[in-house]
Amino acid sequence: MPEPLDFDRSMDDAWAQFRLHLADTLAALEYGARHVIERPDSPFDEDAQALTFTVTRGGRVRCGLVNSQWAAALLGRGWRELTSGELTLSVGRRHVDKMAADVTAVIRDHWQVVHPAFFDRPALDDSPGTSLATVSVRPSGPAHLQALVEGVLAQVTCDPITKDHDGDITFTLGGLTSWLRVRPNESYVDLFTMLARDVDTNPHVTAVFDLHDPQWPAVDFGVSHNHAIAQISFDATVFIAAAFEQALHAWFKFMRVGAGAIAREIVCAGATGDVIEPGSTPTDDTRGLPPALIVLLHLDPDSAGLLAPHEVAEICDHDRDAILHYLQISTDEAIEWRRAADVAADRGDQNEARACLHEADGWMQTKETLRAGLRAVVLPDDQAPRHTGPTASSDGDAASTLR
Repeated sequence: MPEPLDFDRSMDDAWAQFRLHLADTLAALEYGARHVIERPDSPFDEDAQALTFTVTRGGRVRCGLVNSQWAAALLGRGWRELTSGELTLSVGRRHVDKMAADVTAVIRDHWQVVHPAFFDRPALDDSPGTSLATVSVRPSGPAHLQALVEGVLAQVTCDPITKDHDGDITFTLGGLTSWLRVRPNESYVDLFTMLARDVDTNPHVTAVFDLHDPQWPAVDFGVSHNHAIAQISFDATVFIAAAFEQALHAWFKFMRVGAGAIAREIVCAGATGDVIEPGSTPTDDTRGLPPALIVLLHLDPDSAGLLAPHEVAEICDHDRDAILHYLQISTDEAIEWRRAADVAADRGDQNEARACLHEADGWMQTKETLRAGLRAVVLPDDQAPRHTGPTASSDGDAASTLR
């Protein structure tokens, strides 16, 4: 069976191209002109976010961001806060590459945009001149719907689409396998993943689902054939490409932010009987972390980059797969701390929010330390970076049971 499409790798490639294109755009930006990037998942919200790029009289490129809840984290990255509350970052023309990298980090880490393709979605408002007929079609059957779905996916990734023996499109995202299925007898498209196997002896699965359900209103949780699954079902009776892209965006965000954490909570709840409230502040207890990662945290407690790449590689026993696992843990920890910061900010506890953001930034620095160690393992001669193929998944036949 073909290996699942590696969406993680595909997205990294797409973001690299986005960063290069943004740098070129900023290098060509003239005084009096401006370039705006709007947060794609909330363009009509009252708290909508936008990055605005201009050029000062002195020729410096300036980026402005208003209404940001991540001020503490951005200030730590070199941004400045004006008396108006606007956050700004400015660089000389020679450093637009660095600005593009910093802005891309804001978009990915704070806005949590999972793919740059979502900046190009058609509008779905009812303003004059917007005709939904121009972006909608009634599929004539499953084959037609399949073609429409694959057409949208082709805009998201340049890699070939892979299917399993059932004809479901398979891809990996956030370290988990997802499937996309066009129903043979209904005009529906299902996106689903398996969070845990053999849950008949785990009485806490429903409790975990109940706790996370409010956070992911578009996602349906359940148990099928003794497997805990999560799923989004898209009604394609009338196929609207922009609406399907929104469903993909919701699914990709869930897979990157929520799925891994929920899967671990199901396993932990089955072992300990404890169900952790979502959004609660993570503890400082490191007993659940791998020993090598604990050693890294102890040797560089302030995440100051004290360890050389070869030292990181030595601590991790020069184990590529182990380092990749630690990178995923670090990503999940950073996400959980940012989520805790949002909860603290919502209840007005700014000190707690800043502390949580500090922890999140520490985990992001740990990721950079681990990446340097990974390079020392896989590129000991400092060769040019390259992608390694995805490993075979043990979930290959799991989708056939989730019907």
